[in-house]
Amino acid sequence: MKPQIVHDAEIHRQHVRLRIPIAVELDGTRFSIDDWSMGGFGVAGPIDSRQPVERFLVRLIFPFEDFELTLRLDAQMVYVLPDLPRFGGRFVALSQGQLTLFRYVVDAYLSGEIVSGGDILSVVGGDQAGEA
Repeated sequence: MKPQIVHDAEIHRQHVRLRIPIAVELDGTRFSIDDWSMGGFGVAGPIDSRQPVERFLVRLIFPFEDFELTLRLDAQMVYVLPDLPRFGGRFVALSQGQLTLFRYVVDAYLSGEIVSGGDILSVVGGDQAGEA
């Protein structure tokens, strides 16, 4: 699947919506995210364990060919639509390190820089000998 970037009118969106296949794990359940940005996420699916305004920890999961990369982030439930079903959350209180890593992973995913587990190890280990 080729990643796509979708940009909605700025009056409606604060962040560019990304079409990278990721998942979010919430209360031990993994959901496929169908709408997300650096600001938050939307999921087509039911949730009974959380209500709007509630804060909680999530695991944001980036699946790659032979591994997954996971970021632990604080989130807040923005809406729960039981009739559709659908829910959405926003990321809150991201540290500078979390934000930097989040941006790096998204940029590297879109550019094709990260294609194997070794690429991540090179970045984390500060391996300057690896290819750019």
